[in-house]
Amino acid sequence: MMKMKDVDFRKTVTFSYVLKEFPSFLRLLATTLFFNMLRIGLLPFIQWKVSHNTKPIKNIVILGFGGIGNHLMLIPAIKMIRQNFHDTNVHVLAASLPCADLLKEARIVDSVSVFRLHSAKYLIRYHESLRALKKLRPDLVIGAAGLDPVFVGILSFISGAQLRAGANWRGRGFLFTHEINLVGHEYEAIQNLRLVESVLGKPHHVSMKVPRFSLSEELLHAGQKWRAALNLKQEAILVGLHPGSGTEQKWKRWDLKNFTALAQCLETQCACTCIFFLGPDERELEKALLDFNVPASLISREDQSILQAASRIAQCQLFVANDSGLRQLAASLGVPSIGIFGPTSAEKNFTANGIHKVVTADHVLCRPCHYTRWWLACGTDRRCLTDITVETILTKTVKHIQRLRRSDP
Repeated sequence: MMKMKDVDFRKTVTFSYVLKEFPSFLRLLATTLFFNMLRIGLLPFIQWKVSHNTKPIKNIVILGFGGIGNHLMLIPAIKMIRQNFHDTNVHVLAASLPCADLLKEARIVDSVSVFRLHSAKYLIRYHESLRALKKLRPDLVIGAAGLDPVFVGILSFISGAQLRAGANWRGRGFLFTHEINLVGHEYEAIQNLRLVESVLGKPHHVSMKVPRFSLSEELLHAGQKWRAALNLKQEAILVGLHPGSGTEQKWKRWDLKNFTALAQCLETQCACTCIFFLGPDERELEKALLDFNVPASLISREDQSILQAASRIAQCQLFVANDSGLRQLAASLGVPSIGIFGPTSAEKNFTANGIHKVVTADHVLCRPCHYTRWWLACGTDRRCLTDITVETILTKTVKHIQRLRRSDP
């Protein structure tokens, strides 16, 4: 295969671009200085409060962040809490109902409520979440890695929690009693584990890097029933495909035509049956798939429950998807997965091992640009996605299918 020429859109970050961004740079500098001055002034007080805290930790609240994948990457940290804090109530403020449903199904928390948390600039909209937090009377509040440290610090401080843990960034975690430094390209599940370690005051090595999520017998049976209704041939391999990424992050999608072409190749060359999984907010993809002559019976749109999606994904023998919550869910269920990553960091959102693979366009030197100053400097070009060919994904998929067939008795 011919090596592709290196691409680097950071060159488009010109002097005029720097001038345009100069006001935001000044704001960043000013706020950084302000928060660090607050931090220096409050640090002795916070250290005194921590050293004089003899109250046992009975109520722990975790502030969730982002989508399905972010909440799944909380599971190892929650399990660490359970191992080290006995007779403790663990409550999670989840960002959406599907996230809450998954955490309830995991059976590792005592209770879950739903409040969409994002940033300090929306603080006025979080009056209800603050009231709910106060009612819980937390002794410890942990903000998931990725949440705005100012927002987490203020919310947890007002809640009355004696201990407040979060990921600091440029001194903005000035109200934290325990903190870690935010590392942009470190696997998020590991960052959440480090948050719990900061409270424990000691390293606690956990072998589980990919969150493990198990389904109830009822859901497993529902998934088996769904697979049986597909009337697959005995030798057929069931492959799940997720061409979406939610409506707010369409910029990280591999082209839908590529997914349909991949499905056709797998069906004709490998006798696979490919199911397209779509979220409730991805109806436009269903219409497009029907226009590509994909049978409606091969489209699974999860309007009812994320747990229905989980029961069906668990029946797949391989899952190919963009950087999305459903790919994280497949990996957590132990389904081998192939993740297609463009602007986002594979290191932060993905742990590759024997059964989980990642595909990136490594010749695009400006990727991953998410959370960087050259964010989408390419405009609509997205070479980090368009340069990933169907043949590349097909090769990795076929290798996995061959291993599956060799392992069959």
